[in-house]
Amino acid sequence: MSSEFPEYNPQLLELIKLFMVHNPCGDQNPNAPCMVNGACYKSFPKPFREETAISDDAYACTRRHNTGHTYTVNEKQVDNQWVVCYCPYLTWKYRCHINVESIVSVEAVKYIYKYVYKGHDRATMQFGRCIDEVKRETRPEGPPSCRNFPRPSNRSPHLRRLLTIF
Repeated sequence: MSSEFPEYNPQLLELIKLFMVHNPCGDQNPNAPCMVNGACYKSFPKPFREETAISDDAYACTRRHNTGHTYTVNEKQVDNQWVVCYCPYLTWKYRCHINVESIVSVEAVKYIYKYVYKGHDRATMQFGRCIDEVKRETRPEGPPSCRNFPRPSNRSPHLRRLLTIF
């Protein structure tokens, strides 16, 4: 986890500038969408820190050195105070914004368990007789990566081909 511009890696630096910098707000942009009652509700710009520490609510307050270097992002000058916490490997691999947090409490485990096993809200109702064999035989449960389709044992060949796609 890091909350600083990676000056040692030019390729990663460009990705961080592109995906992981909070758009300047406050005095630089008082009409930013994150501004509520004259302050950024995401607490940017973050204060400089010499080392990572744990806050009272069990979140990690990551290190942000005051290097004196500024970078131009969206025609604004920004420093390490504006960098959103990121994982260098994930940002480099997926080349997108990925929010990374570190929480050190039992509450985090409860939250993750609830989030993973909750599933998405849905309701399916059908009256009458189902004559579509694809609808009858394939009912995904949970997110797409967790679908449990029936095994294509003695079913028609076109249904077996459909099930092997998933």
